[in-house]
Amino acid sequence: MIADRITETAELLRRSGAGNPRLEAELLMAAALDRPRTFLYTDPDYRMSPSEEGAFDELVGRRLSGEPLQYVLGTAAFRDLELRVGPGVLIPRAETEILVEVAWDALGRWRARRREAEDGAREVARRPWVIDVGIGSGAILLALLHEARRAGGAPWFRALGLDISRHALRSASSNFPAADACDLVQGDLLTAVRPGAPV
Repeated sequence: MIADRITETAELLRRSGAGNPRLEAELLMAAALDRPRTFLYTDPDYRMSPSEEGAFDELVGRRLSGEPLQYVLGTAAFRDLELRVGPGVLIPRAETEILVEVAWDALGRWRARRREAEDGAREVARRPWVIDVGIGSGAILLALLHEARRAGGAPWFRALGLDISRHALRSASSNFPAADACDLVQGDLLTAVRPGAPV
């Protein structure tokens, strides 16, 4: 029964130093079964197939070896988003959400000043660039684009993500839906963006 396996795994994770062993055990079980976490509560007597047992054991083994939970699951929660992550890409931290709030506030102030100074057509023509250096999973730009959509419509700024790692750019690209226009460029800040360079 999955309820017993979850309890056993939570104890193993607790001994290994996991911060929230019960939650981690449930997330690993849900991933192995490819079901929502609610299934674990609605059908605690479910008996896993051999392939599900193998998938669960593999995930638990990776976690017990010290691999971050987000890498094991392949996803990380960030604000209202679920991002694909893996080795080679930093896991978005809770503190980064504060950066998003500060950036969103600054963009809002810029837009308000622009609207006061110029007509609407001019404002659209001179949208600001938001450049994320070391874009990684794309969490910051994705969150800002998400806020812009929630505020009513298409983003009124241009988004550019830079990373020296091709692997990180592939990861970021996989997280951006087709509706979110974002230019992704490989390189460091000094070579990829310079005065007068087209972006």
